[in-house]
Amino acid sequence: MTGKSTGNTAAAQVLYHDDSQHEARTERPGKKGQEPPKKKRKVAFTPQPVGLLGPGWEHCDATALVPHYTQMNQVPKHLRKYFSQRERYFSRYNEGCLLDEEGWYSVTPEQVALQIAERCRCDTVLDAFCGVGGNAIAFAQTLIAVDNSPVRLALARHNAIIYGVQDRIEFILADFPSFARSLQTLPLSSSSSSHISRSRPLKIDVVFLSPPWGGPSYITSSPRKPSSSLLSTPHEEEAHPEFTLDMTSPLPGDELFHLVRKITPHVAYFLPRNTNLQQVASLISNNSNGGTSIQGGNQIEEKVEVEEEWMGLKLKALTCYFGGLVRGQEDMWHAATPTS
Repeated sequence: MTGKSTGNTAAAQVLYHDDSQHEARTERPGKKGQEPPKKKRKVAFTPQPVGLLGPGWEHCDATALVPHYTQMNQVPKHLRKYFSQRERYFSRYNEGCLLDEEGWYSVTPEQVALQIAERCRCDTVLDAFCGVGGNAIAFAQTLIAVDNSPVRLALARHNAIIYGVQDRIEFILADFPSFARSLQTLPLSSSSSSHISRSRPLKIDVVFLSPPWGGPSYITSSPRKPSSSLLSTPHEEEAHPEFTLDMTSPLPGDELFHLVRKITPHVAYFLPRNTNLQQVASLISNNSNGGTSIQGGNQIEEKVEVEEEWMGLKLKALTCYFGGLVRGQEDMWHAATPTS
């Protein structure tokens, strides 16, 4: 299936209406006893507007939901620093990509998303908080994308069409904790559920976990002011307060982690660059197996791998890999059941 359809909006049609409803007469106008023929009246019709996706995609076009900014003077002042880096978020932004306000400061930059997607290659990925689709598009494989906002889900679908990957993604409007718990009650052999179409397997290989970090609200409560964006400007301060896992939503970060580990042991956890790494390490040391897993019949100590996501000379975020995503723990892909 191709991505965005292209084409120009058709010019306005002009229809001619003859009120006389008679054939043209040969007599000259003004002849005694005969009314002059009425002039044809022009009636102009304005064509239906075509959204950013072009003709044929009207059912998925989210153009009416949020503005597509093209000039700096169109952008609210508090979003201008993000707009200036729009093509780092989506390289195809100018083709019609859309972001809501939360998306502007929380979407993963495209190059970072591609790096994470390379590490998470597998059959089926669950993007737990897909937002406007930055990571979902980068995965470009069999993907289940969940979000609790109908607007952000529509924007994610819209943006996926621009990149031509909409047919590989199943978009699900749901509260992720409830959705995750529902997966645990369904047998892996089942081929249907209330959330997932019958063509999708229920077995999920990897969960990409990028819960809301709190946005600007968690920054304003600190005496120091870090950037809430993954692409901070060069003039912003380098000192940042420590980010702790209890600052995520809709659940504390440790609860979210243990919830997804009941689905799969293979987790990519996307967190702020100033995250407390001792808390990250404790996610596996405090699990029910005491930080160990079974590989090849042997009990070994499980590790977490922390990858720094850099763009140029700036550290933007951390991706913490668990399970078989960790280099040296590939054997965990063969584990019979998730660890938690």
